[in-house]
Amino acid sequence: MVRLFAVLLLPLLLFAASIKEKVKEIIGTEKFNQSLLIINTVFANEKRFMHDSQVDMLKILQTLKKLGFIKSSLEAPQKQSIELYSFTANPLVYKLFLRSIEEAGVFRYQIDRIVQDDDGVFARLSFYSSFIADPVKITKFLHHYGAKVLSVVVEENSWRYYIDFTQARFAALSLQKELHIPNIRKGVWIESNGFTSFLIKSHRKNHWHPRIYIYDSNLNPVDVIKKTKRVKKLRLKLPKGFYYIKIADTFTIDNIKYGIDIYALEDK
Repeated sequence: MVRLFAVLLLPLLLFAASIKEKVKEIIGTEKFNQSLLIINTVFANEKRFMHDSQVDMLKILQTLKKLGFIKSSLEAPQKQSIELYSFTANPLVYKLFLRSIEEAGVFRYQIDRIVQDDDGVFARLSFYSSFIADPVKITKFLHHYGAKVLSVVVEENSWRYYIDFTQARFAALSLQKELHIPNIRKGVWIESNGFTSFLIKSHRKNHWHPRIYIYDSNLNPVDVIKKTKRVKKLRLKLPKGFYYIKIADTFTIDNIKYGIDIYALEDK
């Protein structure tokens, strides 16, 4: 990227610090100027939109959405793009960013570009839809996992997110000998905690066709286990080390909606 990342990010963070500048970056100069009266009124007390001496982007986005400045859809399907800029080359960057996009309701997208250098990470994805990925849901999801959205810049159908992943963490259930997971509505993530042998039992009411993703400690893909026939229980053997495991179904997550039990087995 030849320092492109630093050129794009530093001016934004250093000179666009005021609350109203952040608002303008989101809704655009024209709409900002047309709505000065309401913006000056709502954002008069800038301290309300600060948290720990930093701009609270989540609160700004929530307020703009409530006021109707952030729409949920376009008049017709169009190509849209979402870009990520981050100082941190944290291994969780891509995983959390993509999960935040899916949390906002976008599942069909293509990754156009990923660049990583000493300055940080840049990624761009695009999708064709009239549906707009909710920036409030994206920001709330990222904040929940320790990532801070520093700025959001919108230009027509392009959304740019500037994010600090320094304190980001990945939420997964920790396996301690055994784990009971009821009422499953989405893929289940667990930490292996050094265990290498597992027994996964599906509830008798389920129709589970296992699809299991295995990642290393940096969330790099290691293996995928896929079954197209119904399974009531499955033994899983991993090499020594720490792994993240995502448990899902080959066809639909509803096939394991009644839950599963996971048992760590002693190596023989």
